[in-house]
Amino acid sequence: METNLSYGAVTFLDVLGWKGIWQKKPDSINTLLDIIDSAKICIEDIRKEHKDQNGEFTYLDNIDVEVISISDTIVLLTIGSTEATLELHARMCTKIVASALA
Repeated sequence: METNLSYGAVTFLDVLGWKGIWQKKPDSINTLLDIIDSAKICIEDIRKEHKDQNGEFTYLDNIDVEVISISDTIVLLTIGSTEATLELHARMCTKIVASALA
């Protein structure tokens, strides 16, 4: 029996305190959408920061990330080598959390 397995990473980022935010802040949906948009954009920022010495993109350039939202949860889906995808998810989470707190 032959199996075709894919490797990668999945990250769930829950917007903590969402119930209190959406009840108190009238434009809270826009805030959440901004966080989701910044998550989609930050992959390019990470790639620009991590070029090799010749100015070429590193292995991070070949990894595609899908960003989806499920209510107040942001989900990052990536297929690729485990080490590379985990590194990319860690860098993305750092940027997403920092921008959400700003």
